[in-house]
Amino acid sequence: MGFTLRAALTALPTTAGITVAELMPAIVAWGKGPMAGIFGDCSDDPRVDIKVVDVRRLINSTKGAMTPSCSMSTMAPMA
Repeated sequence: MGFTLRAALTALPTTAGITVAELMPAIVAWGKGPMAGIFGDCSDDPRVDIKVVDVRRLINSTKGAMTPSCSMSTMAPMA
């Protein structure tokens, strides 16, 4: 969420809106807590709307009003 979002904020115009779909609430909290130095203030940018939701459900609920432009998936081994 941090690196990709920062790149999108840099590349897109100030009139753009960016919706981030994050499946795990812990990742959002992590970005505002222990990893805030890396994430920076990206999540506080007024163009950003972070939703804790499955990206597929979010896209399906928009009825064509959203254009997905980037999808990242990080898979970590489960202990």
